[in-house]
Amino acid sequence: MEADTLSSEKVVQALKGFVPVRLNHVLEAGTARKYGVQQVPATLILASQGELLALIEGDFTPDRYVERLQEVIEDDRRLRAGQVTLQTSPDDLRANFDVGSVLRLRGDYAKAIPLLLKALRLDERNVNDLAAEANLHLAYANLRKGDLAASRRHCAQIGALDPDDKHGYRDDALFIACELALRGKDWKGAETMMTGFLKDLPQSEYAPHVYVYLGMTYLKMDDKARALETFKKGVELHPVSYWSLYARNNLIPPLEK
Repeated sequence: MEADTLSSEKVVQALKGFVPVRLNHVLEAGTARKYGVQQVPATLILASQGELLALIEGDFTPDRYVERLQEVIEDDRRLRAGQVTLQTSPDDLRANFDVGSVLRLRGDYAKAIPLLLKALRLDERNVNDLAAEANLHLAYANLRKGDLAASRRHCAQIGALDPDDKHGYRDDALFIACELALRGKDWKGAETMMTGFLKDLPQSEYAPHVYVYLGMTYLKMDDKARALETFKKGVELHPVSYWSLYARNNLIPPLEK
């Protein structure tokens, strides 16, 4: 049996228990806004009452798509189990971490942050090896909320707690740092950070996004030639990425006029 056929069958099997619905993000713009869709393609996974369980943005191989669906199922299990535990044991470390991390993944930052902060307090010496990941979730949550100072603090703690990157959070932490520099309008610092990221992690899943951010940084620095060169390089190296498609269709044409 061909590999593509096997992969397709895996997706079909993984979708059992889900109700697949295809939406046009232009015609259904209200739905896209409601659930925070910022790029296409995107997969929304909803509970029966419309609660957002996961937002999977971008292109995935069939095997990775199946993995993400399985992760969503596991995350929902962790959330429910953790919520039950917290009813009787509010200081349970694992329950605070599990519920907080899943809520962060679902975009419910207001509820996620206190639980993750409590998990950090309960594991302040990283005895249970959860502190680095809790800081990662907190860095993301505060970044999305717009609290850049808090995001920076938690981002710095990731490397301090996991200097050998045994958990594989380095890409995430560096990407957050790039976005923090960009949001802080530190254009030169953002340029330095992003060029370093692309040099050290050229195959990272964040690389196409960073090329767009770097090109936009050059635009802020009024260097249109380098912006165009950067956008084109990102498209060349990652042609099927959403961010490359966005650059090719929206960012490159005005600069070539």
